[in-house]
Amino acid sequence: MKKAAIINFGGGNLFSVAQACKTAEMEPIITQDPKNLDHADLLFLPGVGAFKNAMMFLQERGLDEAILKNVAKGKLLVGVCLGMQIMTTQSEEFGQTKGLNLIPGQVRYFKGVLEAGAKIPHTGWNSIVEARQGSSMENTVGDDFYFIHSLYAQTDDPAHTIARCTYHNVTFAAAIERDNIIGFQFHPERSGESGLALYKNIIRKAS
Repeated sequence: MKKAAIINFGGGNLFSVAQACKTAEMEPIITQDPKNLDHADLLFLPGVGAFKNAMMFLQERGLDEAILKNVAKGKLLVGVCLGMQIMTTQSEEFGQTKGLNLIPGQVRYFKGVLEAGAKIPHTGWNSIVEARQGSSMENTVGDDFYFIHSLYAQTDDPAHTIARCTYHNVTFAAAIERDNIIGFQFHPERSGESGLALYKNIIRKAS
C-alpha cells in the first residue's frame, strides 16, 4: 500500500484528507516531522487558513526544505486549497508573502465580486468550465467540486493551469500542475465521487 505523508501545518482538513486516502487505498501519515517525508511515496499539502502563517510554520520546522528536496527527487506533491496556493511564488494576503515557488504564480484577492453581489469566501459547489486533456483534470468539464476560499491562484504560465472555474466575474485556476506537482483549489476529499476519482488517479501517478 502506498504511503501518503499528510503535512500538518495547522490546517483544518487533515483528517478528512486522511480518510479520503484510506478510501483510495493509501496509508495516510499525518506528520510535522520532515524525516517522514523521505519515507512516503507521495506528499499531501492540505490546509485552510492564512498563507503567511502556513509558510512561517513550514520554515520554522524545516518542512519547506524537506518538501523542495523530495519534489526535486521526483516525488509527487499534491496541494489542496491553501496547500495549492503556497506552492506558488507569492500571495498578496496581508501584504506580500513568499511561497514555495514550485509553480510560478501569484495568489490574489477576488476583486469586484462583492460589487457584483457575490459573497467572500467563495463557498460551496462549483463546476469546472475548462480542463486540459492529458492532465490530472481531463474529462472533468461540467463536474462539480467543493470550494471554500477568499483568494485564488494565477499561474505565470497559463499551461500550468489545468482547470478553471468562474465565480461571478472572475475565472480562476481550479487546479494547477507542473511535472510531479499538482494543486487543487477545491477540496477533493469533500467532493464526492469526482474527488475520490481524482485521488485514485493520483495513486496511479505515484506508482
